[in-house]
Amino acid sequence: MKSRINVLYLTSVYFVPLIYFCFAILFSPETALLEPDSSGYIHFSPSRTAGYPVLLSSVALVTGDVSNVVFFQIILFCVCVSFLLKRCWSFEFGWLMVSAVSVVSFFNPFFLKYHYSVLTESVFFSLIAIILTCFIDLFRSPKNRKSWIVLGGCIGCAVLVRPVGISFIPLIPIIFLLIYFEKRPGNWKMMVSSIVVFCSFILIGQVVKYSFHGDNKESLFPLVVFAKSALVEAGPAPYLTNDPRYVVWSDLENDTEQVREILKQAKDVNFAVEQYLRQNYEVFFQFQYEIDTEKFSKEKNYISIDDLKVDVGMHRLMRSFPQYLGLIAKNYLDLWGIGAAMIPAFVDDGNYFIERNAPLPFNENGGVVSEEMSARAIGIFIYPLMMAAWVLSIIIIILGVFFRRNYAHFGKSFNISLICSLMVNGNFLFISIIGVGVARYSLEMMIPISLMVSSFILCLFKVCSRINKVTDV
Repeated sequence: MKSRINVLYLTSVYFVPLIYFCFAILFSPETALLEPDSSGYIHFSPSRTAGYPVLLSSVALVTGDVSNVVFFQIILFCVCVSFLLKRCWSFEFGWLMVSAVSVVSFFNPFFLKYHYSVLTESVFFSLIAIILTCFIDLFRSPKNRKSWIVLGGCIGCAVLVRPVGISFIPLIPIIFLLIYFEKRPGNWKMMVSSIVVFCSFILIGQVVKYSFHGDNKESLFPLVVFAKSALVEAGPAPYLTNDPRYVVWSDLENDTEQVREILKQAKDVNFAVEQYLRQNYEVFFQFQYEIDTEKFSKEKNYISIDDLKVDVGMHRLMRSFPQYLGLIAKNYLDLWGIGAAMIPAFVDDGNYFIERNAPLPFNENGGVVSEEMSARAIGIFIYPLMMAAWVLSIIIIILGVFFRRNYAHFGKSFNISLICSLMVNGNFLFISIIGVGVARYSLEMMIPISLMVSSFILCLFKVCSRINKVTDV
């Protein structure tokens, strides 16, 4: 039996990642796939954080071609997941966690696209795997200084690679509290050292960005706020008529009336087509909607476009705050409901609705919806599984709140499921507030979700085993 476990251990931790690496390299494209966002990273746009552009520059400097980042991303991913799998084997029945993480990591065709692309997703996957590895190490050995330091460093790198990594910051004190509730000796100095390391990485990132761009404070925030405000009904503008903000507010309110109406009609067809159109319109208002500056009074044309978007956007969202909360809730459910827009029945009704209402507002040249919804049979399986995982994540958090003084009775596997649930829900909530709930953001949390589900099942096994022992006695 022991030799069989050793074979499984060696296969899962070393052989499977090696095979995946060889497969990924063998079928990799000649040049890295470029997406619309790739240019901003390659040329280090001021609106981007420093992490990924610095990585691309380093790869180009060492190898002479930025496309070689593909090899680095695949190697990094395989090594990081291998570390995570190795830690999962430390649990009794650890094969359950290993199987779940392996299937999601190495048998997920959607991941390969991002390993081959000049986008932050692949590196973010890898950082998440190491963060989860640190969680397991700290629940096993709370005073492991190296794990605390690595945790802080990886969260700092995650923020520098993708700003949405900010949602991971609260996990540092949370894991300290979970260890405390387990009635095990912890050391607050270790937690502080993790936070100090995190802050050091952020500071280095800011210094690097300043050395490239100086005081240029270009950001995606104005685009995000303005686009979200376009999807709410805010009424008349609260500005004087000769104020540029009055012009922008009024034009936006009038221009988006048809958009809001078409989204209401789409909701009556099915939620998947409403999700599909809403996400496309939010992206459209971020990057393609043009403000007519010719209408501004010359004597009042003193405010920058970015400041104007933030001012108008924030005021619209605050005036229609309940609608904004509804938009947050929809984006949050979109992130958990990945796969809904692929279910054939929903897609057929959705495409018929789009065709019947053509041309959609702002879509005369395909600027909003450039193609039909695509049906994939896999959506029938993914969507209910993700919804079940969402329900389970809420149950885990509820159990964590009400039984926080009894964590020791549940075992370390429950703490793993709880921290993963908090990680995923915190990330999805943060994205819902400041972003769009598109599928690519859901994919980033697939590894924590798989670990959450498998570790909770493992916890149930142990609880049932204890109950059986008590019953036998």
